[in-house]
Amino acid sequence: MMMDALNHHFLKIVFGIYLGWICVATVANATALLVSMNPALGIQQEIIITLVILLAACSIVFYSMYKLSNPYLVVSLSWAFYGIYLKRATDHPVIAYTSLILAILGVGCFVYQVRLLLNR
Repeated sequence: MMMDALNHHFLKIVFGIYLGWICVATVANATALLVSMNPALGIQQEIIITLVILLAACSIVFYSMYKLSNPYLVVSLSWAFYGIYLKRATDHPVIAYTSLILAILGVGCFVYQVRLLLNR
């Protein structure tokens, strides 16, 4: 009985991280497609679109995390958002700090969900 619970939890970890990464990659590919269309936008519009994309990705992963009861989906998202923070900290601070806040929020949700899973 204990081994079944351990296997189930292991599968949640593996598939949760993988599904989270698939979500991040899908958003990145959609963004690359948008950039390849070369829209004539100003820097302010580009920043606003980027923030909307970040919030949309976060919303999709958070919703999936709660719907599937799998906190590990947010691990990949937080890692990717932390990478965005590191890359954009000097040239686009609004994007950087939004990414950092969302990454920290993701870690907080992860901790909360894992505590819920362990208390079952």
